[in-house]
Amino acid sequence: MRKFDFKSAVLGLVIGAVGITTVFAAEEIKSATYSDAKIILDGVSIPLSNSLVGVVKEDEKDMKLYVPVRELAEYLGYTVNWDKIQNTVNLVSNISAGGNSDLPTEIENDHFLGVDGDTQYYWAFEGDNCVLYGLDKNESDTKQLAIFPPSRNEGCDPTLNSIVSFGICGNWIIASVGHYEGSGHYFYGDFVRMKKDGTNLEHFWLTDDDRFTIVDDWIYYNFWTVKGSSDEGCYRIRPDGTGKEYMGDILHSIFLYDQDGYVYGEHDTGKTIDNINPMTDLIRCEPDGSGLTTLFSGDSLPKMENSDYMRYYDIKIGNDYVTFTAAVHGYIEGDNWGGHYNYIANYRVNKDGSNLTLLHEEYN
Repeated sequence: MRKFDFKSAVLGLVIGAVGITTVFAAEEIKSATYSDAKIILDGVSIPLSNSLVGVVKEDEKDMKLYVPVRELAEYLGYTVNWDKIQNTVNLVSNISAGGNSDLPTEIENDHFLGVDGDTQYYWAFEGDNCVLYGLDKNESDTKQLAIFPPSRNEGCDPTLNSIVSFGICGNWIIASVGHYEGSGHYFYGDFVRMKKDGTNLEHFWLTDDDRFTIVDDWIYYNFWTVKGSSDEGCYRIRPDGTGKEYMGDILHSIFLYDQDGYVYGEHDTGKTIDNINPMTDLIRCEPDGSGLTTLFSGDSLPKMENSDYMRYYDIKIGNDYVTFTAAVHGYIEGDNWGGHYNYIANYRVNKDGSNLTLLHEEYN
């Protein structure tokens, strides 16, 4: 049996080839090994190209086996789709009820957007256009909902756009449509909304961030195009375009909304890095910005002086605690400008901001 390398503070378990990853913080795991266990169905061994993974967590005695979902499901006659809206794996039977044989069984995983009620949403390229489709499983009828043409700049080839974020807010579809430039680091696009039947399509906000977060009947999004301006920060708006509200005084940016009823994001401290980029704290607050708790102070990171920028990522919410990564990018080492020197640290902190623990750090 092959053991995992625990040099890094985070262990990712890849569940099959569908691209779904379950991530455990390293401090939660006592041991993890590839298992040679087999799955037997009606007395016949199911051939799997990916091994099962045996995990023993801290404070637990028994090993739990994690199975390659895609391989097993496809063997049983299902297509596996990753639902980014509900954070679930959808299994679609390839033998549909009532002779309904028109359901697509090979939607690319990156193009599958999610399921709402009886409708499955996905997008595909038709020529240079990105097209949004809705598939009603009861009618076996695919409906074209919207067409997003490529971006065209004078003297340049067209740049294909795609749907990179998608969600349902009430009776509205919300999507982030655009493309990446600069080695994939910079997003250019806008947020669009439309009714579920594709009517009332509107491009309602230009954005340089492909993410948005739906909280009840609000859409939260980040706007950073004009750095250092009073317009920079997090906003929220109703799906019909009303009630736009600036949240940047509390939330410089929003990362996620958890089932505990709180949003997690950044708070601008008023300090800057390299005289441009903001120095931020990692915070937790209620959706209206009240009840702010500071989980991590950005100015406690090393190498901040003469660095390029800082950021937080890999934020995971537990029952009583939060794990996250904080990083400082592009700092100067000695008299030389390295351009790619980074400091990366993994932390765990209680939701009330207590017991901040450094799990792992590295300089590179």
